[in-house]
Amino acid sequence: MTDEGPEPGSMITVSVGVAAYQGSRDAEEVVRDADRALYRAKALGRNRTALDDGSAASAAS
Repeated sequence: MTDEGPEPGSMITVSVGVAAYQGSRDAEEVVRDADRALYRAKALGRNRTALDDGSAASAAS
């Protein structure tokens, strides 16, 4: 990679974790869930998106 951007022919990949704010959850919980979803997306491979399924929130309740 150079200061001008990636080298020609190289690929940039992105993995994303998504969590939604719902009701009484605080921002810290949403970020924690998004982070967990991000690591799940990374475990699935490159260029993945993982949605938090809320299982941690229901397990904690």
